[in-house]
Amino acid sequence: MKISCCIVAAGQGTRLGDEWADTPKALVPLLGRAMLYYSLEAFDAAAGLDNKIGFDRYVVAAPPDAIDDFQEEIRIWGFSRPVAVVAGGATRAESVRNTLEALRD
Repeated sequence: MKISCCIVAAGQGTRLGDEWADTPKALVPLLGRAMLYYSLEAFDAAAGLDNKIGFDRYVVAAPPDAIDDFQEEIRIWGFSRPVAVVAGGATRAESVRNTLEALRD
């Protein structure tokens, strides 16, 4: 059985204030790393604990205009499993649907 992890990270972070208005919420730094890094790191660590969880891949929904930025950050971080980045939707539900559609392959 294959297990995938979907992370819906297409939010704009409007509640973070004007300082981060031009940065997708998931890429806002926290303790020197983007917030998305900590989510992926946690799932990656869980996948490697004793191989019982064994995620095969991760799918991240990102703001459509920031997909390249997400892909570049993820490439630099390097995780043990493949990470696909898909366009998020106008709502959280649409973003979830987009990540699930990416799993059809």
